[in-house]
Amino acid sequence: MVLAVQMRPVSCHRTLAKGLSLSTLALMMWLAGGPLLIVFTLLLSSITDILLSRDTSKSMLVVTMGLGVLALGAMSLVYLDLWSGLASVAAAILGVVGFGLGVFAMIWPRMEGFRVPSTIFLSAVLVTVLLSLGLPEAHRLAIFGTLFLALSTAFYGYEEFHLGPSDPLLAISNPSIWCVYYIGYLLVALAFV
Repeated sequence: MVLAVQMRPVSCHRTLAKGLSLSTLALMMWLAGGPLLIVFTLLLSSITDILLSRDTSKSMLVVTMGLGVLALGAMSLVYLDLWSGLASVAAAILGVVGFGLGVFAMIWPRMEGFRVPSTIFLSAVLVTVLLSLGLPEAHRLAIFGTLFLALSTAFYGYEEFHLGPSDPLLAISNPSIWCVYYIGYLLVALAFV
């Protein structure tokens, strides 16, 4: 349903579809007795999706980055609480930093006026990814989910800072980003139910 309304102009149907998808996951987590901070993460991300479905201005992008940092912070607290260590901390840090530098190199030249909020947001994503790598075996699905979320962030950054509003690639990139993003949160949710 979300993909069917993803490319439509701003409408109540689009907002409802985008808002309900993560809200439903949050409800599932809450009913299953999942960590309340993951429920909070899903609800904040749902609010972000609702806001972006109504207003795609640059100022709203900054607001939603702030909400995203709060959501990632809550998720990181859960991951930190469950931390079981890494076989190679250096390799994990190198991989995460390499990914982050690649994303920064891709979007930095075009993100005039957004460098500070984008740096804070991407740093929160990278910390969350690093912490996810130390999750115990029972929650390993969350690692894949967090990696999907990081990929959706990179794809969204490319779309936001490289593609124009009439670029034909939007027909592919927008639904693709949503799929990767939603699959990421679905995997995180399934890891805790």
